[in-house]
Amino acid sequence: MTEHDSLHPYRIRTDYLSSDEIVFYHFLLLNFSDEYIIFSKVALSDLFYVIKPNENVKFAQKLLKKNIDFLLLSKEEMTPLLAIELDDPKQEVHQTNQKLVDEVCDDAKLPLLHMVVSGEYHQEEIKKVLSIAPARLEKNRDGEDEYSPVCPNCGITMVLRFDKAGPIKGGKYYGCLNYPECIEKISVNTLN
Repeated sequence: MTEHDSLHPYRIRTDYLSSDEIVFYHFLLLNFSDEYIIFSKVALSDLFYVIKPNENVKFAQKLLKKNIDFLLLSKEEMTPLLAIELDDPKQEVHQTNQKLVDEVCDDAKLPLLHMVVSGEYHQEEIKKVLSIAPARLEKNRDGEDEYSPVCPNCGITMVLRFDKAGPIKGGKYYGCLNYPECIEKISVNTLN
């Protein structure tokens, strides 16, 4: 069996970073590696999670196959502090995916900096955004429950439902995913 007769179709990418991304990565290493951990090509699904995933499936699916170009993390806690997107005005595909990255970072309150591909980068832009990062991350918690309750009868996650004709017409409640076999309900009001 030769090396090309592999049982699986996997190969290593030789273009993991573009030449522009390599130049920017070296700039980050030279200027920020003493204070921060630097990652490249971080999948959105590894960095962010969706609250109440059983109610927000379409939002979770949007995170798949998208990434942040660069991520700076604190050295001690490995806390994400700053996302950086390297924007090349010539790449239209990158621009269409950018709206999602902007929305996700904004919702999660992770500072995002757009850097236009250039032959020369300046530390000051990044340092300015990093100086406000900890304060923005503190505001990340808004007190909203992040997970749906578990059915006390079945032990599985419940889903948010709306009462169309019952005793709480127009009201919200959590119902078991095993409905109609299980009719367990939990009022949204009892969770707050």
